[in-house]
Amino acid sequence: MISKPTDGKEAEEQAAEAQVRGLWELLMTALWAGVREDERSTFRLALTTALRRPIGRRRAIGLAHSAALQTLLVSQVLTGILVCLLFHPTVDGALASVHAMEASWGGWLLRQFHLWNARALIVLTLWMLARQVIVGAWRRHGRVKWIAAVAFLLVLWTFFATGVALPQDAQGVRATETLASTLHDLPFAGRMFEGFLAFPSAQSPDAFSRAYVAHVVLLPWLMFFLLLVIFSFFARPRHEGKSKHRIGAPLWPHRTLDLMVVSLATFGLVLVLALVFPVELGGPASGLLAGAGRVDPVFRPFTGIVGLLDVSSSRIWGSVTALSLVFGMLTVLLFLPWLDGGERTSTRRRQFVVFAGVAIISVFLGFILFGGAQS
Repeated sequence: MISKPTDGKEAEEQAAEAQVRGLWELLMTALWAGVREDERSTFRLALTTALRRPIGRRRAIGLAHSAALQTLLVSQVLTGILVCLLFHPTVDGALASVHAMEASWGGWLLRQFHLWNARALIVLTLWMLARQVIVGAWRRHGRVKWIAAVAFLLVLWTFFATGVALPQDAQGVRATETLASTLHDLPFAGRMFEGFLAFPSAQSPDAFSRAYVAHVVLLPWLMFFLLLVIFSFFARPRHEGKSKHRIGAPLWPHRTLDLMVVSLATFGLVLVLALVFPVELGGPASGLLAGAGRVDPVFRPFTGIVGLLDVSSSRIWGSVTALSLVFGMLTVLLFLPWLDGGERTSTRRRQFVVFAGVAIISVFLGFILFGGAQS
């Protein structure tokens, strides 16, 4: 039998494949340099086991939420770095630099995506906290992760409080002053919050510098350490007599493709919100123009509830009552793992804890989505 001669095109393809294979072998040799053969086999076995591990439906839902959260976090960091490069961090040049940023279509879309990405982060965090309350996540992952998750929500709100003040426009200054005056009536730490946000005024260089340093330096590092705790691999040991047979699709490639779809859908949703519902930039925060500002919806768990409970004859009574209610609900939310005692794992047997946690989170989410703003 006479073999068919290989033409020039096939020879070039084979040569290219051999070159790629050689580069891959060279790369793997460099990566495995100094590693014993038994260690390589152990690593390959662990990697193969992890990729082929069956993932059930409940675990897949948790991974989907984590994928959406990580997509928003990565997008927020990248857009924040780009916005920071275009932003001029001074009281006089902040608004002009934002206007210059929005003069181009790319800069406008970058800022809108950054703003809507932050809103989506807060809403998704509230949703994930509600799910953890229902499934009792602290039983498997411990109470430390739950405390870090609640603290992460507070850090996100602080991010928003400092970020709104940075453009130094009428809306941002008005929202910061409203939030600062609301927190002023908080017992013990109220004056500290007011002084940090807007004292003697939201347009002072000192208040702007504190907000900028906190937004760009301090809060990102605090969020980084909280995320290390939240996404750590520590879990409580399970004492089971026999290992249960896991049923579900393997992590690779089935669940990995699902996570990619979730990430793309999350990115696309934020992009659509940024294009369809852009956040308008206010005018200069000077004179009567500052009165045209409004409170951002993310602040409504603090300012919106004050408007509902405010009494015309006594504003202090309304503010103190509202803020005490808000921080009381946050305290209950923080100590839910200690209220959920015993060995009960079923949701039906934990009705009090589940109802309390979901109700508190629903109140916060309702004020963000539907609450009335206080001007």
